[in-house]
Amino acid sequence: QAEAMARLSSLLLLLVALFGSADAFCSSPAGLTLAQGSSVSPRVGLTALKMAHHVNPKGAKKARKNRPRKSRPSDINRAALKYNPDTMAEARQSAPEFSVIGQSDMAAFVKVDKEDGSAFYHVKAPFTKA
Repeated sequence: QAEAMARLSSLLLLLVALFGSADAFCSSPAGLTLAQGSSVSPRVGLTALKMAHHVNPKGAKKARKNRPRKSRPSDINRAALKYNPDTMAEARQSAPEFSVIGQSDMAAFVKVDKEDGSAFYHVKAPFTKA
């Protein structure tokens, strides 16, 4: 009977030591204290946070990682698509580049030659509404 008591007390001591150390890993807010008047609520479950250990690839890196692979012979031996790189060529040939809609009266302007060889036109008289 003394041997059974010793076994029971060692088991009880083991359980107390186990549950006493397990409190450090428990996610209870009892161990958290906040300053007086603080409106911040304590985070519950500090050990239950599931944070990533690395960032996820974004943009071109993710597209490169997930691109479709050419595994079938029909994919590997496929020829490049044949398309017209200049789709507006026919439209440009059929429509005129510019059209004359009238003659302007250059009598109100004077040509001014600059020293560097360029020229511009300046209005002789200020613009007035008729």
